[in-house]
Amino acid sequence: MLGLAMLIGRFLPIVLSLALAGSLAGARVHARTRATLDTSGPTFMAFLIGVIVIVGGLIYFPMLILGPHRRTLYRLAERGWRWRWRWSGGIHAPLARDNAEH
Repeated sequence: MLGLAMLIGRFLPIVLSLALAGSLAGARVHARTRATLDTSGPTFMAFLIGVIVIVGGLIYFPMLILGPHRRTLYRLAERGWRWRWRWSGGIHAPLARDNAEH
């Protein structure tokens, strides 16, 4: 049973991709209109670069923002989220008594 599941999981996406490619290859070519986006023009390149930058930013920027807070998040996870907080210099910090315990 496991072998059958592995075969289906391996070859089903390949077969579906080939079926999709075959149906697209058999489609008739439409005439160019004013609404057709030329893939060799500057507009397409601007859209392509914009999508790459947006997707890259959505992947990279959360880590850039959370990077400085990594130590605090690790300490919270170690202590089971039972920290006492105080406002100190614009950031949240543990009480000095909590630091003395470790």
